[in-house]
Amino acid sequence: MKSILISIFSGLTALMLAHSASAVIYTEVGDAGQSLGTAQNTGAGVVQPLTSIFGSLLTDTDIDIFAINISDFASFSATTVNTLTGNLDTALFLFTSAGLPVYANDDDAGGMSVGSTLPPGNPLGPQVNGLYYLAISLSGAEPVNFANQLLFAMGNTSTDVRGPNPIATGGLSDWDTSLVFGGGQFPAGYQIDLTGAQTVVPEPSTYALCGLGVVLLLLAMAKRRRAAAQI
Repeated sequence: MKSILISIFSGLTALMLAHSASAVIYTEVGDAGQSLGTAQNTGAGVVQPLTSIFGSLLTDTDIDIFAINISDFASFSATTVNTLTGNLDTALFLFTSAGLPVYANDDDAGGMSVGSTLPPGNPLGPQVNGLYYLAISLSGAEPVNFANQLLFAMGNTSTDVRGPNPIATGGLSDWDTSLVFGGGQFPAGYQIDLTGAQTVVPEPSTYALCGLGVVLLLLAMAKRRRAAAQI
């Protein structure tokens, strides 16, 4: 019995570790929403490194938001500077779990791309690990609070990494898309490459179900042993 129990737990542990070690490329399902309540969850019940998010903007005023888990805030980054996104003029925004602004970027600091980059190690970047929301839009869209104030400070140039607007209070309430200059063809595909990120933390029920499965298996084995002893 003891050896079987050890084997069961070893198998479960190996399974969880295998899931944890596998990198995930998440693909948008349908259309991710533009509010925290309608953001798309990138996890599937198990914590895994999240390396990329693939999706598409359906119109020039479409905004997609994804829930991510930042596991290493010092090395966290997000960028749309890649072949798939191409010349799509994107903007990236990071929010806390409460919808408060962290940092944003319109054009990559290299100045050679209209793709966007939230760089690692930036003083405006995340300072703790945990649940965050990552938003992507076309250039010109801006998140606003309940009073229609811009949540992020405006930069001097489009390549600036921008932090919170000091006069705005509260979290994400809506988006101002009045300055978006779309053009192009839609839907327009994009790829967000990530470092220092994982899928969302699994619900406690995930592990509870594993434990329940072990208990039920042990009870069945004990019942079988008693039945065999009575023969």
